[in-house]
Amino acid sequence: MAPKPWQDATVERITVETPETKTFRLALPEPIDFVCGQYVNIRFEFPDKGRVQRAYSIDSSPTDREFVDLTIRRIEDGTISRHMCDEIEVGATVETRGPFGKFTWTPDDGGPLTLIGAGSGVVPLMCIIRYCNDMGISDIPITLLFSSKSWEYIIHRDELTEYESKMPNLEVIHTLTREPDCDKVPYHRRIDQEMIAAHLPADPLCYLCGPPQMCEGAVSDLEALGVDPGRIFVEKYD
Repeated sequence: MAPKPWQDATVERITVETPETKTFRLALPEPIDFVCGQYVNIRFEFPDKGRVQRAYSIDSSPTDREFVDLTIRRIEDGTISRHMCDEIEVGATVETRGPFGKFTWTPDDGGPLTLIGAGSGVVPLMCIIRYCNDMGISDIPITLLFSSKSWEYIIHRDELTEYESKMPNLEVIHTLTREPDCDKVPYHRRIDQEMIAAHLPADPLCYLCGPPQMCEGAVSDLEALGVDPGRIFVEKYD
């Protein structure tokens, strides 16, 4: 099979999500078909480092084929993330190709869905939520358990609130790890077994995305709670 070709996408919109995170809408010259949870590669040529590429999960819904949204957290030693967040402006060209990845969900996979994310790990999970909203899927219960540093650092915070208000099948539970006095969320610690157990439906289909330590801990907790390992899917972010 021939490798997927690179395309020159155009930055159509930039949205500041948190003090360290931005969403870039990349208008594509050719529409693509992708599945919730997949990612694309982007690359740049740097004078001092040569060609560098990274993979980013698609944030937007598969119902939109003419563009992809990439939500990128700026990492201090991240060549691509710093370049995107510090240098890229609307109208810039970004080389991209894809989609790729097997961390996927379609309505045929069913539910109920338990989505567990930390930080920018919410991105592929947000894709699932957006798609279910776009398609009017209301018969699959969705629970999102989402860990962030503080209220200010919750990615897509207001949008998640809006989706929860109009999707009767969606429940969003926030936990903050560095803001113990915030009374806007029910939890103030890292995701743990007790927290998961309080919001776990029977026979869930689980999608986990975030730092390796969070994912590995959540997998252990889910298995300890009796979840079939074959119904647990993981995407680890460095």
